Amino acid sequence: KRRYAYVLTRKGIAEKTALTMQFLARKMAEYEAIKAEIEEISGELDDKDVADLRAQLEQ
Repeated sequence: KRRYAYVLTRKGIAEKTALTMQFLARKMAEYEAIKAEIEEISGELDDKDVADLRAQLEQ
């Protein structure tokens, strides 16, 4: 099977870079939101509950 190659123009490289930066910003925002949610939920649990949950996840 033949592999396809293409050359990007300067404009194309700039557009791909912008799209990549937008994607990374979106994923980082999602990560921060999920991290905050986990911290909030963890704050509602006592230490024993957290230890039990971690033990279940490790199985």
